Order: sequence, then structure tokens, then C-alpha cells
Amino acid sequence: MMPKLAKSNEELAITLEQVRKDKAVADEKEAVVNVEKEIVEKKVAEAKIIKDEVDADFALALPILENAKRIVDSIDKTDIQELKALNNPPEAVVMVMGCVGTMLGFKKIEWADIRQEISDPSQFVKRVLNFDVTTMSEGLLKKVRDKWFKMPAFNAKIVATKSKPAGSLCEWALALSEY
Repeated sequence: MMPKLAKSNEELAITLEQVRKDKAVADEKEAVVNVEKEIVEKKVAEAKIIKDEVDADFALALPILENAKRIVDSIDKTDIQELKALNNPPEAVVMVMGCVGTMLGFKKIEWADIRQEISDPSQFVKRVLNFDVTTMSEGLLKKVRDKWFKMPAFNAKIVATKSKPAGSLCEWALALSEY
């Protein structure tokens, strides 16, 4: 009986030693997992902060974009035909159309070139309606703001006294720049 007990104690000691080694390995792995868990939790918290900021920005931008869409919805092809018919438009119209043309990516913004770009009023209105402000680079937005928006005359109410459609396009451009 003694030899069996000794053998069992020896096997138990070997098993306990293996359990201690396995526990040490498991503890090391748990420590690594806990460190990684902390890193992941920190990244999740950072991502939530970014998401909350984006959601807040979007909540502010949405009414601006809806206002811009409302403005554009008020413009129809007869308004653009009115602009196109102007041989010598008021400076306010040229100013606004130059700005709008720049935003839409016109190659040239001289009045003759603008008239060419708006030669199909329906197509121009569709282009304005479908304009995606998120495609505007910061550089282009800065150019628009520096060149036109700083002009005291770049004011929708003032421009509208010269041309209602140009006043609406002025208001549209200003609304989009706030986005």
C-alpha cells in the first residue's frame, strides 16, 4: 500500500507542478489579454467620442443642407433662361455666377463662358440640384470664400434686387459654404 501511496503522491506532485506551470502561463496570457482589453476599450471610447462629434456636426449641417436644397428647389429652368438671356448682366449676377461656376467646376468663369455652361437651363438646374458639397476640396472652398464671400456685395438680398435667380444662387452658395 505504501508504494502505491508514494507513487500517487509523486504523480500528484507532478500534476500539481504541471498545474502551477499551466497557471503561470495562463496568468501571463491573462495579463496580455487584459492589456489588449484596455487598449481596445480605450480605442472604443475614442471612437465613441469621434462618432459623437461627427453626429453633432451632422446635426448642425443637416439644416444647412436642407436650407440649400430648399433654395435650389425654388429655381427652375425659366429662372436660368432669364440669366442666360442677359447680354450685359449686372455685376452682381456675374459675381454670383462666377462663384457658382467655380463651385460646380466650370473651367472658365467669364460671362460668355458661363452663358455657354447654362445654355441648357434644365441641365444646369439638375447639376445644381445634384451638387454634392462634400466633393468640394478645402482649397476650393477657401478660394470661393476668399474671392467672393468677402465681397460686401455678395449678399443674397442685395443680389436679388438685381436678379431673383442670382439672389437664390447666392443664398445657395452661402448656405453650402457653411457646411
